[in-house]
This record gives sequence, structure tokens and C-alpha cells, in this order.
Amino acid sequence: MYLKSGVPDQCTGCFACMDVCPVGAVSKVMRDDSFLYPVIDSSQCVHCGRCESVCTSGKAGGLLHSPIDCFAGIINNPDSFFASSSGGAFEAAVRAIREISPARDLYVVGTIWDEDCKVLHSAVRYSGPESLRPLNKSKYVQSDTSGIYRKVEEWLQMESTAVIFSGCPCQAAALRNYLGRDFDNLWIIDIICKGAPSQAFFDQYKAELEASEEARLIRYSFRNKRILENGTLYTRSAYYALDNGAERTVTRFTDPFLRIFYQKAYHMRPSCLCCQYKTIKRISDITIGDAWGIEKMYEEINPIRGVSLVLINTEKAVRLRKHMEKTMRIYDCDPAFAVENNAALRETECQ
Repeated sequence: MYLKSGVPDQCTGCFACMDVCPVGAVSKVMRDDSFLYPVIDSSQCVHCGRCESVCTSGKAGGLLHSPIDCFAGIINNPDSFFASSSGGAFEAAVRAIREISPARDLYVVGTIWDEDCKVLHSAVRYSGPESLRPLNKSKYVQSDTSGIYRKVEEWLQMESTAVIFSGCPCQAAALRNYLGRDFDNLWIIDIICKGAPSQAFFDQYKAELEASEEARLIRYSFRNKRILENGTLYTRSAYYALDNGAERTVTRFTDPFLRIFYQKAYHMRPSCLCCQYKTIKRISDITIGDAWGIEKMYEEINPIRGVSLVLINTEKAVRLRKHMEKTMRIYDCDPAFAVENNAALRETECQ
């Protein structure tokens, strides 16, 4: 456990320890690797042990589920497809849950960009696909989860309210540890994650970009689906807008941040390099990611345009498939195929 050992690769940066502390004794500090870590103020600590109980370090085993079902999919609505990073499985899953949930209110938790291009966990009250747009798209920056676990717990205890929590597997595990029990009105969606750069790393890139452009960055979007200058759609790209009205599209071949993210590992959080969640066994009800290699089974599909992989991991989630089929074109595959074609589903030694 990081709070005892101080070993960086034992901290995922989930910060459930900060949310669970009853006296506010846990805060954040940036280490030399540019990532934030928890630190305890010994003068405030009451030694209740709650921070230890929620820590996800080394505790994944008993919470992991082997997939019950596995399929690929592409959402039917063109607007929804272009608003997504991959094939639109996130929206399809949310719509399926909304369809079967008896709750009056549905809160959907995920990552957003704030006005300063910081990535944080936030929530929307679901009122249709358009309400999901701030949560759409991958954000290749570790999100700030401050306060989100406490807020989810509050919503779950409200009458006729359901919650969908989406995040990295370590964040999903943190929520489960924080709550301490299952809730019928909680659905957890995790993503297939290769690792996360720090916000400070992105901030440095942003500062250099703004200096080069002589303008302020006001909007950024990874996994761009705008047509490139050569007339193709290539999702390993990004779009950004500046306050002088300029708009740019860059790819992993031309942009330094994208090039490092897709080709290097040194910018990742240390815990990401020996992640206990890089396995086909999952922490969530549903796992979503990219269906790389799907063209080997279905020649008509080009995965670089965007096609989702969906793993159904719990009995609770099994019934979602038939509702997702209403909004997506579904392509059957199996977990072995998913593991073969997605390195983030394969167990790995510490790098």
C-alpha cells in the first residue's frame, strides 16, 4: 500500500483515500514523475484505517469477473458515431440501461474537459444522447476524481435514482472499495486502458502548443473523426481549437503528444506499467474498448474508423445486449479473440 510504503507503482492515483477520510487528512502532492500522490497530515489523522480499506493496491483478485459475453458493435446513428471515440458502445450501453432501469433519474459519471483543458470526473443527468456529449470521447490524461466517489454514494441513496459510473478499471475498483457493497441501482462501465499520462504532462504540451500558435487553447478532442486533408478518417488523431478562431487536426505522426502516447511508455503512471487490471477478467459490469483486429473476422469493417469491443461481465448486465442491439450493429466475437488483439487485456510483467 502506497500510504505505508511510498512506492510509486503501488498507487493508481484513484484518490478514494482522499474521499473516504472523515477528517480531511489526505491531500495531494506532485512527485518528480509529474503524477499526483496522496499524503497524510499526521497531525489530523485519527488512524481509522479507512484509507487502507479503500486502497486498490494488490486487491483486484476477488473483485474480477470473467466475461460472460463478448461482441463488437457500431452505433447506427451517424451523429452518435462521430461523437464517439470508437463505435459508440458507451452511448448504446447508457441508452440500454435507461431503457431497463425503473429509476426516475439517471446520473452518468465520466470524464470531461473543463474550461482550462483539465480532465476531471463529473456527471450529467441523462436526458437523451445529447446530454452525454461532454462525457464522449477518450481523454488520454489521468482524470481528477476528487469528490466523485462521495457524490456517487449520495446519489445511490436517493429515492428513484440510478447511477452509471464509467472510468478506468482502477477507478472502478476504487468505487467498489469505497462503497463496500453492491447496489442494484449502480452500473459500472470500465474501459480497456493502456495507461494514463499525467495532467502536468498534458499541461506542458498545452503551454508549448499555445506558445507556438500564439493563441490560447480552448478546446481539445482526442480520437478525432473529422475527415483529414487527404480525405480519410483516422481516429489516432486529435482536433483542437484556439481562441483566435483557428482549428487544427493533428495525427500521431505529426503531433508530439500523440506520438509519445502511442509509441512510448515512459510518460505513463508507474502503476500503469504493472497494472493488475490488464487482464480479460474485469472489475465492472460492462467493459468497452476498441475491437482491434475485427477485420480478420468481418472484412467489411475498418477498425481504424471506429468499432467498439464490448465485454459483458456480470449476470446483471447480460440483458443489456438485446437492448444495445436496437441501436448498434452487432458482430459476434469471443474473449480469446479480444485478448489476442488487445494488449491491454493481457497480463503483463512490470515494465
